[in-house]
Amino acid sequence: GPENQDTDFTWEEFVRRVNFELANEWGNLVNRSISMAFKNCGEIPAAGELTDADRELLDASAGGFDTV
Repeated sequence: GPENQDTDFTWEEFVRRVNFELANEWGNLVNRSISMAFKNCGEIPAAGELTDADRELLDASAGGFDTV
């Protein structure tokens, strides 16, 4: 049946849960990306020189963590 009382809410638990889910999603993305690269290339491609576009994307991504 339906709940008949309020649940306990804490910001600490909220932050813990959000961080846990973000870590899971990030890990899933990395795993899928590596699996796809290995499946289609037969290996994980070696890292090359970063282009200006690469650095721009990395900087934008890193900056996003500061605003979340």
